[in-house]
Amino acid sequence: MNFEDFSSKMINDSQVVRISWSTPRGLFIIEPVLANIDEILEFKVTYYSYHDEQATSIHLQHLEEKMMSKTINNDLSKLNVPIGDYDYANNIIQFVKEALLNDYLYYKVRARCLSQQNPSVTFFFENEMIFHPGIPKDFLNQIQQGGMRDILVTLKDLNRYVYGLSPRTIREDKVHEIIPQVKEYLNTYLIAKTPKNTNPYEIKEILSRYRKTFTLIEIGFWALELERSLVKNFNHLQIENS
Repeated sequence: MNFEDFSSKMINDSQVVRISWSTPRGLFIIEPVLANIDEILEFKVTYYSYHDEQATSIHLQHLEEKMMSKTINNDLSKLNVPIGDYDYANNIIQFVKEALLNDYLYYKVRARCLSQQNPSVTFFFENEMIFHPGIPKDFLNQIQQGGMRDILVTLKDLNRYVYGLSPRTIREDKVHEIIPQVKEYLNTYLIAKTPKNTNPYEIKEILSRYRKTFTLIEIGFWALELERSLVKNFNHLQIENS
């Protein structure tokens, strides 16, 4: 993977094998914590934001297999990963949780293979220093579209109310706090970046319909209509998650 604006800032020099994994707006460092020479006790997962170079870490321990997929969104939220990048980051947490079911040798072999197959992954030997790589050029387009991707994922989550389901990533008591943020972002986006062959008036009209008195199902229908309008007007920007 090609990177832009290389930094000389060293961010990790642990005595174990690690991998870094690039996503559109941040870099993951996966670092096993060993109970002994063969056994993994837990993993330290660190997320470095390209935007402000802030680092957030969590420690993941062994879970029952049936619980693994249920906690991934929660783990990404704790790491402050932008919601629009969850699809890029899900496989990272999944890799860590599967590695927890095996020993250190298995992890090293899988990590090495992964780095050879996936250009977003880099393998680091014991004591090898990891430097902050800067912004990956391969993700420049996804970075520019990150805010809109966050909005679309948020709306898709809210429209689950239409089908009698709860959002996967948004707490019910926070719904009415998030919607004003959605409206503010979209109004600013439409002023600054509205391309030709789009209908900003349709989007603004839908935005204006929202009321704080909306029930959850009304929010779901409002979010569904807004999402469809955005996709129709901005689909050429390829803002859908890959």
